[in-house]
Amino acid sequence: MRKIMAALLALSLSLCLCACGKSPAAEAVDALIDNIGQVARDSGGDIQAAEAALEALTEKEKKRLDGAETLTAARAAYDALLAGDVDALILKIGPVDESSGPAVAAAQEAFEALTGGQRALVVNSRTLTDSAAAYDSLMAGKAEELIDRIDPAAGLAAWEKIEAAEAALEALTVRQRELVPNAEAFTAAERAFLEAHVAPVEKLIEAAAAFDLTGDAVPDGAPEAVTAAGEAYDALPDTLRLRVGNREKLETARAGLSDLRVRLLTAYIDDNIAGHPLDGESGEKLMTAQAMYDALSEAEQGRIGNYSAVEAASAQAAEALASPPVRILGYSMGRTLVGGPLLILNARNVSDKPLEEFTFRLYAYNSEGAPVMVDFDDYCLELGYYEPLKPGAGLIRKEAEFMIFAERQELSSYVVVLESALFEDGAGWVNPNMSLLHAKYNEKPLTEPDENTLHR
Repeated sequence: MRKIMAALLALSLSLCLCACGKSPAAEAVDALIDNIGQVARDSGGDIQAAEAALEALTEKEKKRLDGAETLTAARAAYDALLAGDVDALILKIGPVDESSGPAVAAAQEAFEALTGGQRALVVNSRTLTDSAAAYDSLMAGKAEELIDRIDPAAGLAAWEKIEAAEAALEALTVRQRELVPNAEAFTAAERAFLEAHVAPVEKLIEAAAAFDLTGDAVPDGAPEAVTAAGEAYDALPDTLRLRVGNREKLETARAGLSDLRVRLLTAYIDDNIAGHPLDGESGEKLMTAQAMYDALSEAEQGRIGNYSAVEAASAQAAEALASPPVRILGYSMGRTLVGGPLLILNARNVSDKPLEEFTFRLYAYNSEGAPVMVDFDDYCLELGYYEPLKPGAGLIRKEAEFMIFAERQELSSYVVVLESALFEDGAGWVNPNMSLLHAKYNEKPLTEPDENTLHR
């Protein structure tokens, strides 16, 4: 019996001891508190972990903690440390000027990151408020001043100041922008400026973009429209061009016109010059091709893959013009059996090969230089010499007499142009500028004598 009572007493004492000790949860909280150690700026996580674990305990468990006061002291030290850091940032602001922005922002960001309790510990919080207000007012004032400098009457030159004011406004915070009294006036002024200087350019671009540049000919007015739009666009400052909403249409129109010009010249060269022998229209065709080529930009010229054909044909034409096989030396006048005017040519084979025949065109003028009809209803008389002519030999007079169908008294001067020649070996010579010369002399007044004017 005594043994049973002793056992019961021992069990009762054991249970009492367990009831008076700390729970495992409380022991864990004490361990977290002990883990905080010396409070530093990176102690926040450890303190928060200990505080969260403490809040999870029952009231009885909290009373049995050994480190509760230690945790409270750690929290106070940590909050004071962070608040002190913010105070130090506020003191770094110093006198407020335009360069104070980063310092004010750093102090504000640090202050906003604090808890309510920590903010209450910041000694210089009022200084921060005043500094931020002063900086906001300063920056708003700067923007206001830049807006006031804009002169609407300055035209396109006002853009630089508009851009500066706009940049200043965009750099402001919402709070700072609310302090700019003329912000709305600036918005209206900028809108009016864009209407005056950008809208007209956009209108020109729309006109240029309306042309179909995919066909086989340059539409009438297209080059002028694209050029006008491009010049107006290029005249804008670089940053203002970015405000042209349809600028991509201009690039499309420019590229389309460029491609069309390159395509048309390439086709013209293929159809009229490349692989074609010289003829009387070659000079005119070469001139047309060269004019089209010269109208291109340097980049476009580089895209003309067959331009070498123009260069080769131009060289051939120049060689032909430099060495005509017949030289017209002069003329004399005679009469036909019925008393009509008879032109007697004096010419010579100046080549090194025998000639089979050659042709030329004759134009006549009166004493005032006005053209005279020489073939009934034509101002041009096409003539030919069809007798063999050795190198260095002159014309046989009988074969060099040509009847002119005009009144003798009307005739004062003549222009003779060598058109073509055929050598005995079958080779030929042609005047590549014949069409150009015909356009120059036919039914046109002779303003002054030139190298093709005959002399007695």
